Amino acid sequence: MTYLLLSILSSTLILITFKYAGNHQIDLFKIVVINYFSASILGHLINDPSATLSVYNFTHTGWISPALIIGVLLIAMFYIMGLSSHKAGVSITGVASKMSVIVPITFSILFYDESLHFLKLTGIILAIIAVTFSSLKKSNGQINKYFLFLPILIFLGTGTIDALIKYTQQEFISNDTSAVFTSILFGIAFIIGIVISISRRIPFREFIEPKVFTMGTFVGICNFGSIFFLIMALNQDFQDSSIIFGINNLGVVALSVLLGLIIFREKLTRLNWSGIALSFVAIWLLNIS
Repeated sequence: MTYLLLSILSSTLILITFKYAGNHQIDLFKIVVINYFSASILGHLINDPSATLSVYNFTHTGWISPALIIGVLLIAMFYIMGLSSHKAGVSITGVASKMSVIVPITFSILFYDESLHFLKLTGIILAIIAVTFSSLKKSNGQINKYFLFLPILIFLGTGTIDALIKYTQQEFISNDTSAVFTSILFGIAFIIGIVISISRRIPFREFIEPKVFTMGTFVGICNFGSIFFLIMALNQDFQDSSIIFGINNLGVVALSVLLGLIIFREKLTRLNWSGIALSFVAIWLLNIS
């Protein structure tokens, strides 16, 4: 349970940092690129360097292909989220991202024969409702129906990342290899970010500006922790994966909303408060199911 709580805290700190950066007009793309760099370096520092550089590791390890796909999806989802927030609306983009937890939950139940009884199903349904209620915000503009495919892509893409993490953890990853797997996928995302930066002709000096570099490094540490600790929680096998994914998502949503209230004095609607209350009920149900 400790690893799951650490994953929830790490993911929440990422969202809070992004919120702070957005409020202070700091370029999020640059923070994201630095974040992938620092997350990858951290993984290599934690892991045995000889294992990371071993030819055997790269030619005989089944998780290389999933790591490549996840690495590509990580930065692709960041770009699509920004586009969706602008074109389709911030609220529906946030809900699509949070609702994506349905994908790994369904994947775990269907492909790994995890149980689905009344109490667990009730918890999952309440979790989906809680996430939706907690994430919905008042929007100043109308939702553009011509760009609704963007939130759908976010739902599928973000859900696929979590499903692939579950697949890789179940089939290939042990506690000893979780650090190198995490560092490799972030390294792939960093390389893609550099390619995009070159194509956009972003000067290198802009990445090492104190605020950008500091926040990017901090986000990278948290980002590494969010995936590393999630894999460790899945490896512990103290609960079904579908329950772990549900609690993780609910915990991040509830904690980020509450911290947003405390730190940024964000106004919460009755619907948001209802979502937070339901999230605690859903976490309890999932935990005892």
